Amino acid sequence: MYSTRVTLRPKSTRVILDAPAKIALAVIACTWLFACVAGGSARPDVAWLLLVRLAAVIGSALLLLVVPWGRLRAQRPLLLFTFAAAAVVALQLIPLPPSVWAALPGRGAYAALGSGDLGAPVWRPISLAPDLTWNSLLSLLPPLLFILAVPALDLHARRWLLVALWITILLSGLLGLLQMADGPDSALRFYRYTNADSGTGFFANRNHQAAFLAMGIPLAAWWAGRSDVPQRTRRARWMIAGSSLLFVLTAAVMTQSRMGAVVVILALLLTAAFIIRSAGLRKATLVALTAAGLAASGLGALALTTWSDSRSDTSVVGQDLRIKVLPETIDAAKAFFPVGAGWGSFTSVYPRFESTEDLSPQYLNHAHTEITQILIEGGVAAILLLIAFLGWYALSVRRAWSRRVTQGASDGRLCTILVALPLIASITDYPLRTPLMACALAGAATILAMVVRESAASRPAAAE
Repeated sequence: MYSTRVTLRPKSTRVILDAPAKIALAVIACTWLFACVAGGSARPDVAWLLLVRLAAVIGSALLLLVVPWGRLRAQRPLLLFTFAAAAVVALQLIPLPPSVWAALPGRGAYAALGSGDLGAPVWRPISLAPDLTWNSLLSLLPPLLFILAVPALDLHARRWLLVALWITILLSGLLGLLQMADGPDSALRFYRYTNADSGTGFFANRNHQAAFLAMGIPLAAWWAGRSDVPQRTRRARWMIAGSSLLFVLTAAVMTQSRMGAVVVILALLLTAAFIIRSAGLRKATLVALTAAGLAASGLGALALTTWSDSRSDTSVVGQDLRIKVLPETIDAAKAFFPVGAGWGSFTSVYPRFESTEDLSPQYLNHAHTEITQILIEGGVAAILLLIAFLGWYALSVRRAWSRRVTQGASDGRLCTILVALPLIASITDYPLRTPLMACALAGAATILAMVVRESAASRPAAAE
């Protein structure tokens, strides 16, 4: 009697990508690489920034040709928001008759400049710095690419993007440590205008680097506690995640950023909530992780105080330039309300309101408070756009953290944190004006939108 031998082969875990997904990954990788090298500054005069925008233009054109429109359905809110922001900026570039332009709020002091040679009337746009407003319009291209590209990816490919973001954050932290070791004149510093006494990584500004590093904390917890990870590898992953946490905290201390310390602490708290909600760990493990997080936070605070007491002294905080100029920026916002002075025009219009006590050889390139700068540059239309985005985000947070569980639920909760951290950092700075951080936010918001839509689509099936 003969029997047939049956050989059981393990199920393949290979992920097969279709053509749109492959193209999407290619353009994301190219744009992200250029953003890391040349997208860490908000200055419009960074020449290499042209590479980031050129990659975004070519990539977006390819995506519009190959990605089915049905896949972009989940991105309607983000696409509408981006196009509305572009429309608001573009409207500021339309020339107006001299009489209409002179009647706009805040233009009285410039009315004498509204005549050309021989007193001929000149039509002028709303923006008082049209070249910088054009730059602001072009700055929407890199994040738009991510909004178009991410919907072409499936769940596994989207998780690759999140892992790539985590690796980029760790590389930025490592670069910051090397910059500190090499001194203020290190060749590893990408930008001429930078915080030479801090580890800024891929960025020119220490506050932006600190906010970027804070995003690595929830990413580490998400990577270690993913539900699709085999149980036998969980412990090793948590050990790697714990080491990553200590490394990120060390790199964050090297930035010497006060707001960065606040964002890092918030990242730790939000990550703790994420672990409790998503990971399903035992109480003993949660207690150990909580103790480790508190100990790491205490050591980080002690290191910041000991190594750089000037950054933690409350008397020095009170003399911070962004606090001293706040009344002046509010006056500027009132002067140009409700139409605004024009996107990107802050450096051109602020000297008009600057007090003599704050004059120095260094000029203020941003208000360092996004709310007031948005008011100054965009007026009421910009505030309405911000409220619309925050409303969409709040609704997405509620849905992502609800009790309904889907395959990508933890991804959605993670992305709510990744979106929140740079938004909080924007209260006292401008991280989202850098292409690198803008792309990171756009990618996280797009994944969040997809998870929320997939969760909503699964509800009728679950009810049946």
